[in-house]
Amino acid sequence: MGFDSTRKADLFIVTEGPTDQAPRTAKAEPITKPSRVVNQTDAARLFSAKAQCIARSKASSADPNYGFGHAPSYWQDFAGSETSAYRFDHLMFLLGFLKDPKWEHLSHNYRDGDYNRRTGIWTRGDQQISIQDLKDALAKRIVELMISEVLIFEYLAVPHSWQEDRQFYGLSFDERMRKFQVAG
Repeated sequence: MGFDSTRKADLFIVTEGPTDQAPRTAKAEPITKPSRVVNQTDAARLFSAKAQCIARSKASSADPNYGFGHAPSYWQDFAGSETSAYRFDHLMFLLGFLKDPKWEHLSHNYRDGDYNRRTGIWTRGDQQISIQDLKDALAKRIVELMISEVLIFEYLAVPHSWQEDRQFYGLSFDERMRKFQVAG
């Protein structure tokens, strides 16, 4: 079952305390890590995080001062599950974010080509790449790095302050990827 952006996401919030031993106090820093529900499956967490990413994209696109002003069709799947122009752009971003050796350069230089959301094919000159190739490349890269797709999407679903981004991107690539590894 693929991701269906028209389904509602179940968002979960887990709170702590207060108790006699740990009274509620103000946090010095905002909580930026997604809360986890013990019984929520990885599939449900991934679905929720992807829905949050799309909602953030739609909200930022609609911003009258800084938004891209994408038409609603930007997020619409035409050639099957997860084939929207948004998904194509997000896959390119993820492959660059994960420094995929085959796709990283193109992930920063693909805008001069044309993504046909009705066929799921990106074209530049004689070069053609299907969105399925990008999905497969992402899945392969996640396995190579031994990281969690769920943790990546949960991280990207939450807004981060410029201080948090500066701290995160100040880490080495290996240190950043360790944040997406499942303990164990």
